[in-house]
Amino acid sequence: MHDGRTDESRAREAAEQFVAITFVQPLLKQLRETNSASPPFAPSQAERQFQSLADQATADRIVRSSRWPLVDRIAADLIKRSNIRPVVA
Repeated sequence: MHDGRTDESRAREAAEQFVAITFVQPLLKQLRETNSASPPFAPSQAERQFQSLADQATADRIVRSSRWPLVDRIAADLIKRSNIRPVVA
């Protein structure tokens, strides 16, 4: 533990980031690109420019706010591959 977090919490955070970037962000981007609203409801140039940052924040919140079995599995695999012994409470 370098920063006060356990290896398990760091593995879970890495798994959450992986799932958010690999699966959720592309879905949000695709949904946004299918927006066919006409002005004045269409996204402005500034909104289009910064939408990827909003997608990233939204994807992170979506993944962290619920228990995804995929995140659990990836975190467990990361722990197993790094030979970290899980902390038993």
